[in-house]
Amino acid sequence: NIVAKAKEKDPSRFVRLQFVALVDLDGLSISTMRRAMGEMEGCMAVLNAFPEILFSVCITNMPRFFAAFWPLIRAFMDESTASKFELYSNPVEGKKRMVELVDKNELASDFGGNGPTTLEMASMNEDNSHKKISRQITKLLTKKLLKSHVDMTFKLERGEAASVRIYSRVSDANQAHAVLSNSNKSEEWTIDLKRNKKEEAAKSFHRDFKTTLHGPGEYIVTVHQKTRQVDYFLVVAEVSNEDTS
Repeated sequence: NIVAKAKEKDPSRFVRLQFVALVDLDGLSISTMRRAMGEMEGCMAVLNAFPEILFSVCITNMPRFFAAFWPLIRAFMDESTASKFELYSNPVEGKKRMVELVDKNELASDFGGNGPTTLEMASMNEDNSHKKISRQITKLLTKKLLKSHVDMTFKLERGEAASVRIYSRVSDANQAHAVLSNSNKSEEWTIDLKRNKKEEAAKSFHRDFKTTLHGPGEYIVTVHQKTRQVDYFLVVAEVSNEDTS
């Protein structure tokens, strides 16, 4: 965990994690682009709700037809999010910018760095070394003005296990809590969505349910908030395959 490692060096220091996304569109086809528009809309909704998690997106090898899709993609973003995107059709210029954004010793060799390839990095990902993540379920929940709660449902298959995390930027004045339950409500777990003293106001924070779910089964995440306020909650469930040997 990058944040945990940074705080080990200086526990008194506030650490905020931001992402730099490097994208190579070499070989992208129009048909693939069209199929991906729905997923892109969902990604843009998350970035608009939690803009502080993104530092920059650098896209290189941009094909000519991408220019026709860009206004559609940009329409899903607010101005602060859109300003973080850098587009390069020339791969040399794109990789030059990537080296400026990321330390060359940490940058994948695919992008002109001295690090391992992206495939090698994926296989070495320390976050997945102890539990092989097979899939990730994500859902941005929007708690509307006159609603007191918002929820989502997901399923686990036999042999699957999952941990659930919720990201929020709700203020203490608009306190909220989340409930995780199985479909028949025979088991429930609750977490308060309230930032602690070390978490920066108005910035996103996360809370984890202190349980591991096991399939097969259907589970429900419900966020409750009584105040008349529009708020966003990003639910992330990391699913792994249990060792049945």
